[in-house]
Amino acid sequence: MKKVITACAPFIVISLLIMACSSNTNNTGGETTDDQDTTKKGQMEAPLILKPEEPKRATLLFDKSSSMRGYMESSNDSRFYGAIASLVNLANVDSCYLYGEKEEKGIDKESFNTLLNKRDIKWSAESNIKSMIGSMIEHINNKGYDICLLVTDGILSGSNEDIENNRSYNISQKEALSLNIAALFEKESDKMSALIIRYEAKFNTSKTIKKGGWYYYCYNNDQKIINNQDRPFFIIVVGRWKCIKYLEGELNKAIAESMLSESNFPKLSTPTDMALFGENFGIYDNIELKFGNGISRSGTKLKIEQSYYDRDSLIRFTADISELPSYMRDPNYMKENVELSVKKQGESNVRTLADKDYQLQIKEKNEKTVLKLSIKARKLRNSQLVFKMNYSEPKWIADNSDDNDLDILENPSVKMGKTFNFWYLAHGFSALQKNKTIKEQTLEFE
Repeated sequence: MKKVITACAPFIVISLLIMACSSNTNNTGGETTDDQDTTKKGQMEAPLILKPEEPKRATLLFDKSSSMRGYMESSNDSRFYGAIASLVNLANVDSCYLYGEKEEKGIDKESFNTLLNKRDIKWSAESNIKSMIGSMIEHINNKGYDICLLVTDGILSGSNEDIENNRSYNISQKEALSLNIAALFEKESDKMSALIIRYEAKFNTSKTIKKGGWYYYCYNNDQKIINNQDRPFFIIVVGRWKCIKYLEGELNKAIAESMLSESNFPKLSTPTDMALFGENFGIYDNIELKFGNGISRSGTKLKIEQSYYDRDSLIRFTADISELPSYMRDPNYMKENVELSVKKQGESNVRTLADKDYQLQIKEKNEKTVLKLSIKARKLRNSQLVFKMNYSEPKWIADNSDDNDLDILENPSVKMGKTFNFWYLAHGFSALQKNKTIKEQTLEFE
């Protein structure tokens, strides 16, 4: 989806480096009441192995396909440069590689900064995001880097030759293209994670269609003129989980600070969305259901008061989910990803609780996010209750993906914010997330 352009523009006054933004308790049976704060901060930190860690060495790849040029030709908008600057410094990047049809010789970050400021880039006819991701993995596994960053438009596409042979190639082969990305991570899921970070910045093309111009290229390589409109771009980070988690945490802090700041400066380098693949769910071990009134311990089991059976009452449970990513702390996410099942003593069948047999709520209390479950008492008698919280990708990925971008100019309010085939690109990274269960807990009742 890229066409070859070569250009060199005057120096712009942006410095890439100057702009840097810079109780755990076994609570499976703690008694609570509706008026109590039902959660407590963990009193024991997670094991050291699960702590985020600042990367010591990082490298960066820059997608130099001509479709990226629009971000560098925009006017009165330094968000593109600011995002790159903040990540270069935050990640301790010490080398950079331009990547078109293949990876070029590495340069230091000062030289890369000069190239960007002067727009002195010889744009490539096309690029191959699969090859770029493969190169990222190579840098991590064989060159001693903790993480590798990729600046890209995030468009998953075949080659220009593929498109010339079949103008609908990128639509008909989108699943195959996604599987190609997933195949890169099949052997890496035990040692590697990834963070896809979405930003927006102005995108500006040539004013007319002519030889030597630069444009937005649709899935079939049709050229479109875009006049300084906001478009998404991405910084993808691949590497060791502890370092990925560190970046995610620092970016979340920047987002929170930008919301509180009256200045526009913090917003220069804050992303619109993030998605982490290859999460270590061990960091959420403190998430435990705690029971409320009407339940007491009876040896290794829990006993429900008879009055709750007599009145067909609800038994209440709570869990502190404050440490989950923000998109998971949502009622709709929980309703789709929480599984409640029961197994009666002496029976082999496991039955999933129907929606009518329980209630689920999310409440904010004392600066914490609390999951509240209410289950009919009679469903728990002489049973094991199995609580599972499952993983799914953030909804923003599908919401910001486009299956056909030919009408990008006809419907700009919707289409400008979407990226062609982005869901299929991101879904390829899901191969890193082998464990699909965030938390599983079993409670046994008399």
